[in-house]
This record gives sequence, C-alpha cells and structure tokens, in this order.
Amino acid sequence: MSDEAAFLNAILVNPADDAPRLVYADWLDERGDELATQKADFLRIVCRLLNVPAGPRRSLLTSHLRKLAGVLDPQWLTVVSKLELEACAWALEFPCPKQWENLQATDNPKVRWCETCKNRVYFCDTIDAVRGNAQQGRCVAVSLTVVRQTGDLARHARLQPREMRLLGQIRRLDPPITQSGSTDARDDRPRRPPRRERLERRRRKRLDTD
Repeated sequence: MSDEAAFLNAILVNPADDAPRLVYADWLDERGDELATQKADFLRIVCRLLNVPAGPRRSLLTSHLRKLAGVLDPQWLTVVSKLELEACAWALEFPCPKQWENLQATDNPKVRWCETCKNRVYFCDTIDAVRGNAQQGRCVAVSLTVVRQTGDLARHARLQPREMRLLGQIRRLDPPITQSGSTDARDDRPRRPPRRERLERRRRKRLDTD
C-alpha cells in the first residue's frame, strides 16, 4: 500500500476524525506539485469550514472549495469530503447524522451506512445520479462538483417537500414539527376569520346594541 493510499484508508476507517485529513495535508505539502497543493488546500478548508459562521467568509471558502473540487478526482472526493445529507426519508422520525463523514464506510467508497435509520447513503457526483437515487427513496450526499439549483431535487424525489434536506437552499413548505408534535411558534399566531364570519359577527353586534 502506498503512503497516499494509507492516508485515504485512515480517513475511511474514521471519516469524522479530522486528524488523518490534516496529517495527510501536511504530507501533500511536502510533495510540492500543483495537484498535491490543491488537495492539501481542499482538506484544510473542509476541516475548518463547519466552524466558520454563515457570512461572507464562509461563502468565500465554500466557493473556493467548489473550484478545487472541480479539478480533483471524483473518487478522491468521495473519501475526503464532508457533505450534508439530502432526501432522507427518515429525517422526521430519527435524529439524522446529517453529514456524510458521520456515516460508516463500506466496501464501496460511494456508499456508506447510516446506523441511525439502518439504510445506505449514496455519494453522487452528477445531478442525474442525485435524482435517480432520490426517486428510489435513497438518501444522498451530493458532491461539490454538482451544479445546484433551488429545488432541483424536490421535483424528482418521492418525498414530501418538508422531508427534503436541500442544503438550506429551499424553504420548507410546511411548518417544522417540534418534538412535542406542535408546529413552530411563529405559525401559532391567530388566523383571521373568513370574511363571511366577520360580517356575521358585525351584524350580531349591531343587533345587540339596538
């Protein structure tokens, strides 16, 4: 086994651990070539991105990450990427791990096992693969190389819109359900009665005052 294969294997053994990624990045820097430098940059950004709050800096890092992903090997990205999960049919019943790196690796680099919902999750590097898996009710992790559009998965999945996890790109059509089963507090505001009911109330009020 080559040194690089050993680093990738270490990441697969414990995908959620950043230490193997950072050690691997240092090793890549020592190689000195352009591809190794791009890989090292990708690994370091991936390791710190989740700790960067939403804002201009996070957007800049995400944009740079996507550019790097576009020139890197898809199989390599499958092993080292950190991605949110989408089209999870069980997300409303179980606490979802939410991240590709939190799943257990299998013999197939593009498939990981979710211990929470006891289902396979599929890594997709084309939009056709994303939609095909979603149509079959499969949870997916979408490569950064895929060009996304708002709602691009909702049209093709066999799930309700509120069950989709679309990287925050679309707003849920239904109010989120809390653990107690009630809707979000913002949707608890009183509803305005129908016009006919309002008119009837006014008529009765006039009769009472006469």
